[in-house]
Amino acid sequence: MEIIEAIKLIFVKEKRKWLYIFGFIVLTLIFIFLFAELQVLLTIEPDNIFMYFQIWRLKDWLMIITLSILISLNFVFFIYFLTRRQAQTIIQSTSTTLLGTLSAIFSGILATALCSSCLVALFSLLGISFASGILLLKYRFWIFIVSILFLLISLHLTSKKINKTCEC
Repeated sequence: MEIIEAIKLIFVKEKRKWLYIFGFIVLTLIFIFLFAELQVLLTIEPDNIFMYFQIWRLKDWLMIITLSILISLNFVFFIYFLTRRQAQTIIQSTSTTLLGTLSAIFSGILATALCSSCLVALFSLLGISFASGILLLKYRFWIFIVSILFLLISLHLTSKKINKTCEC
């Protein structure tokens, strides 16, 4: 309920609501493009980004769109919060927002991985072995669920601060 109230406050009642709406739409499109472009960059042979748009299944699209919307909403909430609060409470809110956002980006990368060879380069950069990478791919749906939970917790806590119902 807190999240819906914060959405109404930012996107309906705010004087600069068009700026926040535009920012939300642009961020959502950027994250959808980012997740698709990562797949192009991580493949051994460069492909066309439109090829990935064609071979993604409905489940892949739903995962990417859901993550992109929640990450963008998280950023808009955080930007709104930054413009309204003093520096003392910003540090406390940053860790919650970063945890939700980073876990969602990692989940988005796993969700768009159509083959294990696409992620070999990324996993090697992160220090994750190939066997661990295969295990992560096997459980990517559960990683997606955990990332959604982190994002929703982050949105809830940030919306409580926006609605001034939290003494955090």
